[in-house]
Amino acid sequence: MLKVFTFALLIIGIQSCENEPVDAYLKDSDLVGKTVVRLLIEDSQEIFRENIYATVNKKGEFKLVMRDLMQRQDSLQLFTRLFQVGTFPGGSNPSIYWNQLTNMYYSTVDSQRPGYVTGFIKMEYINKKAQVVNGDFDLLMIPMQDKQDTTNISLDPNISSFKVSGSFTDLPYQREEAYYLEAEINQEVFRNNIATLTQNDNAFIAKAVGVEDPEKSIIITLPRQGIEQGKTYDFSQAGFSAIYTSENGIEYDLGKSNGSFSGTSRITIVTLQDSSQAQGVLLETRFNLEMHPLGQGQDPLIVEFGSFRLTTGL
Repeated sequence: MLKVFTFALLIIGIQSCENEPVDAYLKDSDLVGKTVVRLLIEDSQEIFRENIYATVNKKGEFKLVMRDLMQRQDSLQLFTRLFQVGTFPGGSNPSIYWNQLTNMYYSTVDSQRPGYVTGFIKMEYINKKAQVVNGDFDLLMIPMQDKQDTTNISLDPNISSFKVSGSFTDLPYQREEAYYLEAEINQEVFRNNIATLTQNDNAFIAKAVGVEDPEKSIIITLPRQGIEQGKTYDFSQAGFSAIYTSENGIEYDLGKSNGSFSGTSRITIVTLQDSSQAQGVLLETRFNLEMHPLGQGQDPLIVEFGSFRLTTGL
């Protein structure tokens, strides 16, 4: 089995000047600046540039964890219940800080004052093609007893609340789960509840069922022979197919059989590893599809920003 990493984030912090220029590099054909995460805790600033990324789970929850803060083992977890452009109040999107010096957790949720404003996290821009996000935050951290207890009871009257603020620019994000299939279908996000990769003599078959609506499903079939890591393939080629079933049970395919295939459906093989029979095959892809209804009276569907990372070893 492939090893599944459970850390939401591995982070290395370095000090730098505030006005240091941000270089740019090309990623997935989009101009993307190098990652910069700035964090201000009271009068102490930390800047992170390398080995830092956020995660998004199958529920669509966003997490960014920063560790080893304040020259201690302090940590900050930023959290929003949705991953989309917008402003998220800290009171209903609990971010958590752990202070090694006081051995206490702090939260943006004040249960004694439910309507109290404890700040915001703002998602300003999400580049779905390059999978990076820009945003900022300004939060008040209130003492609490422990991480599981959201009744913020300070046991020591000398322990007071404090503010954290900062920004993240071109911050990479990835799925929290090790194996997944997701896409944007007619601008609505599809994330898997169950996702599998199987193989027979001729093909790899990736299948996913929607997390919010189990009636939704996607099946993508690729030939086992002739595909290579790093290459992009047109679905017009033999052995490539895709089927989508909507929440209403309507089936869509690529239209190859009835002449409606547009030629815009493509898939890129990001990773193709076959370590051993016990571990199975690891297959990671990026894809875009134009899907056509098998019956009459329905418009085509556009599938964008599709990706899956699955293994036959499960």
